Amino acid sequence: MFRYLGYFSQSFMLAVMLWPFVSFLLTLPIVAVIYHRNHRLSFMSAFTAYMAVLYALGLLAFTMYPMPDDPTAYCRTHHLGPQLDLLRFIQDAQSGLSGVLQLVMNVVLFLPLGFMLGRWAGWRFWQTAGTGLACSIFIETTQLTGIWGLYPCAYRYFDVDDMLTNTIGAMLGYGLAVLYTKLVPKRAKQAASVNTHPGFVHRFVALAIDVIIMDVILYALVLLLVYVFYKCAVAFDDTHYAIGALLISTDSVHWVPGILAGILFLIFEVWRPWSMTAARLAAPTRA
Repeated sequence: MFRYLGYFSQSFMLAVMLWPFVSFLLTLPIVAVIYHRNHRLSFMSAFTAYMAVLYALGLLAFTMYPMPDDPTAYCRTHHLGPQLDLLRFIQDAQSGLSGVLQLVMNVVLFLPLGFMLGRWAGWRFWQTAGTGLACSIFIETTQLTGIWGLYPCAYRYFDVDDMLTNTIGAMLGYGLAVLYTKLVPKRAKQAASVNTHPGFVHRFVALAIDVIIMDVILYALVLLLVYVFYKCAVAFDDTHYAIGALLISTDSVHWVPGILAGILFLIFEVWRPWSMTAARLAAPTRA
């Protein structure tokens, strides 16, 4: 066992150390969206978001890692093929304690997923079971393909039994969520009210969210335009290109990102607030 783990020590320890910190960073934008949407943020909302992100990253880390630190040496001596016998888990359970623990851990690994989807997301049983199966298929296929070709070989088994036990774990987690909800009913959600006088924190969070969305859209548009430009343009020299009868210089192209950024700013920070304010003023007031 220790000799086997020796292949993976560095990558595994790195993943474990970064796990809680990366989860915290990825939780921040989710918390910001919750605060912006509800105009308030409770400790339980932030804690729930962090636990969900922590679990999602942990699920990926502990199913993708540990990864062999020497791909060439590992792939030269290991050739892992898929395990397609659906009833193989019976033999594994009879092989001893290690086989039983492997089955149990595959079930336990997906218990939180079923609980979160049933309790927090309010999904139905068939939705939870289908999501558990889909996640397991994605994980097993990722292992079989060496993280979709990023790794030179499969370093973990593709096992259909894992899909079965993972799905069972998600279903049991859903059952625990139903039982817990009966013991601890959910609080009634308060009707969202319009915050007509947002404070500094609320305005800052809203601006940060808008800036992130604008940056993502701008980056995607620039990449798309660059791709289209170099596919359609004909080069005359290093600085001049032609698209049909239109002659374009590289100096003029440099202004495109700035123009797009200005348009996005007008849409997000001028037109959208104005249209929302106009719609709110035009809406009939309740007695």
